[in-house]
Amino acid sequence: MNDSALNSRSSQIAERELGVLRTICATRADSQSLSEAFAHLADYRWEYPDHEVVFAAATKVFKTEGKISLEKLAAQTTRAGFPDIDWPVYFDDENDGDDSIEDRVSALLRSKR
Repeated sequence: MNDSALNSRSSQIAERELGVLRTICATRADSQSLSEAFAHLADYRWEYPDHEVVFAAATKVFKTEGKISLEKLAAQTTRAGFPDIDWPVYFDDENDGDDSIEDRVSALLRSKR
């Protein structure tokens, strides 16, 4: 694969990661679907460190609170040493389409193969 193809693939994966995280943060999925998404992504190697930090925080907040909120996520990432997460990126899902969390997770996992 040449550099251009690698950059394109990396960009596509980053967009899919962000789509998954936006769906999680916007809580557009029911609790069962979110639980399943967290389980499927538990061993996933995130391409971008911020994505990994956001996912870890969302997992912890969801497990302890049963829901996700900006305030809880920001507090969790700050406690973990990452106070500078650009939260609007993760909560701006207006142009993200209507794909389900299951579809987004499946597409992300397929793209890493």
